[in-house]
Amino acid sequence: MKRAFLVAAVSLFVSVGLSGCPGVACFGIDSCQIQGRWHTSVVDLLGFSHDIYLTFQDGAFLYEGPAAFPTEGGLLYSGDAGTYSIKAGKRPRQIDITVVRGNDSRTWLGIYELSGDALQLQLGTDTLRPDALVLGDSWTLTRVQ
Repeated sequence: MKRAFLVAAVSLFVSVGLSGCPGVACFGIDSCQIQGRWHTSVVDLLGFSHDIYLTFQDGAFLYEGPAAFPTEGGLLYSGDAGTYSIKAGKRPRQIDITVVRGNDSRTWLGIYELSGDALQLQLGTDTLRPDALVLGDSWTLTRVQ
């Protein structure tokens, strides 16, 4: 009886930890911890601050921010949506983001570091992935939900 209860309790704990993302019970699994809405502020060349929100949810990606935001790999437009995939076993950790606009798509190869409610992300181009996170070229985002 005790063994059956223990097995049921452990199974419930593991299933909540693996499916209840994001949260404390993610067990350090990046694909779980990255899920949610992330925020950062950037300052443009004229000194104006802009809020940027990135949402990662079950393989889907959404960008919300300035109407057109330049990155090394091209412009991100507010409302851009697509997919993402991560390779947490690589060093540095890798993320690929593909945005679909009508019949066209654009891919960014990037790297990231994830620690609790902090995400540092740097995007390259569709053919070149950054080698290392560089403070001035990367975004530091905090989880908002």
